[in-house]
Amino acid sequence: MTKKHWTEEETNLFKELYPNMFAQEVANLFNCSVRSVYNLAFNMKIKKSKEWMQQELQRQAIRLKFAGKEFKFKPGHIPANKGQKMDVDQYEKCKVTFFAKGNEPHNIKWDGYERTTVDDYVEVRISKGKFKMKHRLIWEQVNGSLPTGMIVVFKDKNKRNFALNNLEAITLKVNMERNRMTNYPPELRNLIKLNNKLKKKINEK
Repeated sequence: MTKKHWTEEETNLFKELYPNMFAQEVANLFNCSVRSVYNLAFNMKIKKSKEWMQQELQRQAIRLKFAGKEFKFKPGHIPANKGQKMDVDQYEKCKVTFFAKGNEPHNIKWDGYERTTVDDYVEVRISKGKFKMKHRLIWEQVNGSLPTGMIVVFKDKNKRNFALNNLEAITLKVNMERNRMTNYPPELRNLIKLNNKLKKKINEK
């Protein structure tokens, strides 16, 4: 097909149709190649409309749901090579690429390795595949295991100040109340704290 030369009338109509039609449909209307349609859309900086894109995603989701369904393994399917060992010659060719027993990736981390979470907390690797918050680890090294329902917080809100006297174990309820109180003025926050302490003393009695 020869190169398409677009008239002004055609480009005006193209601008109206392209955002909500398939490129092939547009190509058929203007008797040109799909490449010509894409080239003109690029040059005119025209994109598909959000509504059309949403509809197309829905269409593709439905198509993928049923595409190849007849070729999928049925429940209870037994592989043709079940119980069979790899051919000796094939095994010899493949074994050079096998991971040796006990092999570990080159970038594996060591116990004591530190990393930063998306919330800007520091975590320490304590064993393979297991990390613990550094401030909690420091607190537990002195005070023992943290009781259920409690967390360790920074008194000065500085997540890099791991001094023991800056770490405090509090309940989740207290933590929630503190976070809620940050919206109040300092004077009112102090009154709420005093009121909570008073209630605690009364309950103890």
